[in-house]
Amino acid sequence: MKTIGLILLFALTLAKVAMAQDVTATTIGDTTYVNGFGSDGNTVSGNATTIGNTTYMNGMNSDGTTISGTATTIGDNTYLNGMNSDGTTVSGTSSKIGNTDYTHLNSTGGDTLDATSTQIGNNTYESTTETLAPTPATTTTISAPTITSSSDQNLGVLNGNPYDPNSIANPYGAGSPYKSDGVKNPYSQYGSPYSSTSVQNPYATDTPKLYDSDGNYRGKLSSNPYDPDSVSNPYGQYGNKYSPDSINNPYGAGNPYDSKPLYIVPPNN
Repeated sequence: MKTIGLILLFALTLAKVAMAQDVTATTIGDTTYVNGFGSDGNTVSGNATTIGNTTYMNGMNSDGTTISGTATTIGDNTYLNGMNSDGTTVSGTSSKIGNTDYTHLNSTGGDTLDATSTQIGNNTYESTTETLAPTPATTTTISAPTITSSSDQNLGVLNGNPYDPNSIANPYGAGSPYKSDGVKNPYSQYGSPYSSTSVQNPYATDTPKLYDSDGNYRGKLSSNPYDPDSVSNPYGQYGNKYSPDSINNPYGAGNPYDSKPLYIVPPNN
């Protein structure tokens, strides 16, 4: 009988050792699970995920904390909340080139880039994938009116020659007080002291303009001392006697030895 008892005791010990080898305990939060059963009677299931040195089961860590967020795969590594499963971290912004996302010049497929990306509008360009042609500059050319002494665009020529038929200094030519559109006719729209387009109205701002034969604008032929373009404004660009564009400057546009005529052009031309 003693021998039989020793045999039974030995068999029971072997069974306990075998059972101990088949049982594993896992602690998730405040609960310890043995073979999937917790001390509170609940069970645990799901896949364990290791991020860095920490194991998460169903979003919960063994120290009771939880983790959330999306996982990102860069090359051969998976990052969750900025940490890789090997414990390294990743930082920086991602760039989309075509249909591929790049972070730190490494694509989700493991490919790398040798250049940086550039954001143009809503598109991101990488120097090895697309070349942007420069947009040609747009230039606008403003042409001055073409005026000649015989042109019907002008009201006469501004000079002091009383024998020139085109001069407003000639009382029998362009300077006649009877010329229908003459600047010396007190009843014409360009000579009346009451007309808004008259040279003789000191309040008019829409008066005839002056151009030389090269098409250079020389201001307005006006008696208004406040119009910035008036040749009668002593402080304006075209009236100041020191301005190179002023006909009142004998060393500028008003040079008496300059043979280029100054044409008087209607304001709407």
